Amino acid sequence: MRALAAASLPVELAVVFFRDPAPRIAVVVKLGFRLLGRAGAELAPVPEPLSDADFVPRKHLAEILVTGEAFSAEPTAVIPIQIAMGGKLQIRSEIRTLGGVPAVRTPLNGFGPLPPRFSLGSPLTAKEASFSDSWLEAPRDGFQVAPPDQRTPEVLGPATPLSFFNLSQGGGIMGLTLPRVAPFALLVEGAGSGNAHRAAMRCDTVHLDTSSGLLHLGYRGEVELDRFTSVPDLVVGLL
Repeated sequence: MRALAAASLPVELAVVFFRDPAPRIAVVVKLGFRLLGRAGAELAPVPEPLSDADFVPRKHLAEILVTGEAFSAEPTAVIPIQIAMGGKLQIRSEIRTLGGVPAVRTPLNGFGPLPPRFSLGSPLTAKEASFSDSWLEAPRDGFQVAPPDQRTPEVLGPATPLSFFNLSQGGGIMGLTLPRVAPFALLVEGAGSGNAHRAAMRCDTVHLDTSSGLLHLGYRGEVELDRFTSVPDLVVGLL
């Protein structure tokens, strides 16, 4: 399979083959955005590299991952944080500084990705399966990588509000709506057959990197492979 995209397109791209129960292909696209405070966010020229946690074919719940540091306007031994996304997901926690020494920033732990669990007869990860002749069997509840309280059944989109407290430089609250830029993916069979099918891309992963001030969005879409008589090409762009 060839992946076709503009050379300057700032995306990370992967495919994962799986069965449910028929053979399917999942398209994974990642975009990065630089947070601009009250001005929202702008598309970053270089997205976050793909990790093992990205090579999952399907997520039934949207989720948010948070990595980096917690921040405070004044030195303190305990930094309270809050995260709210959409109308249902709300997280409150307290982050203790290293050694209990008052500070204005301290590392976050426990809000990043968990290792995906795969029900496989062999010890393949999704990433390994996507580059081999093996197939993942998709569980009914999909593959989730965020801690349970960081998942939501809500559909994410450009109107989804996201706010967080003490998770940006200097501390305090920051709020925005998810960016409108989104990818599209088209699977096209060659030899002039005219056989093409669009993978409906859905934003299912939000990753807030507090140390770099970047927001990474992950999108997935899938198509049944029996719609094609030969291996299709993948065409990706931005809307």
